[in-house]
Amino acid sequence: MEVAFSPLLIIGGRGAMGRFFTKYFQKLGVVVEVADKESDLKSISIDKFSAIMLAVPLSSFREVIVEIKDRINPKALVFDIASLKAKVCQEMESAFSQGEILGLHPMFGGDVPDVTGQKIVTCKIRAKERAGFLLKKLEESGAKLIERTPEEHDRQVKFIQALSHCVKVSLALAIADSGDKIENLIEIASPVAEIELALLGRLFSHGSDLYYEIQLHTDEVEVLHQNFLTKFKEVSKTIAAADREKFSILFEKIKRYFGESASILETKSQKICYGGLD
Repeated sequence: MEVAFSPLLIIGGRGAMGRFFTKYFQKLGVVVEVADKESDLKSISIDKFSAIMLAVPLSSFREVIVEIKDRINPKALVFDIASLKAKVCQEMESAFSQGEILGLHPMFGGDVPDVTGQKIVTCKIRAKERAGFLLKKLEESGAKLIERTPEEHDRQVKFIQALSHCVKVSLALAIADSGDKIENLIEIASPVAEIELALLGRLFSHGSDLYYEIQLHTDEVEVLHQNFLTKFKEVSKTIAAADREKFSILFEKIKRYFGESASILETKSQKICYGGLD
């Protein structure tokens, strides 16, 4: 290896993302050892690792850090792949006074074939040689790295994670309680509606733990939900009042917000919709 990145310990390595990155790093020639959060970390010589990846649920993060913080190689890189970054990065920075610290958020699931074309948000907390080596390898593998501070990351992803997931769960509940069979809805769905149903199906093909933890650990998630409900009620009341003018004003406000991105996203959605769903 160009930098002492090997051996690497992946804690939580038997989960979907842990398995994905185990294969990824092994292909790079990194010696990888895997431990689950349930494993007895006391039996592992933590100080032998040049890098430690934390792939554990948000609710287990602090427990794992407490277990390893006094036993790691002081020069090691510690990096995580949690869905939220501010608290996680703060905990790592506080626990590990030496060495390198890097926050990563892969914006994809463990079912992709590789990192090519995939977005990964990076939070450089204390990033030096080992972190630089990791980021270089990810870029060389075709990943799209997007740098944010932990606070910027959490502020932005709350809309595409916490709020989006909450809306999807609510929509799916409304559909499930409607009495209509999902097969009938899929059969008559337009290409756009079929994509939306496909996204719902993807969400509910997984377990609930990740989505619940994102809701639980997102700062001020109740305010986020209430703000959405306020906007939903505003639109609903506008329609109930048959107020075409106000509806048009709301619509134009959204169009101004999207700006040129609207046409870019329309083109992208057309490629998805009319490429066909088999």
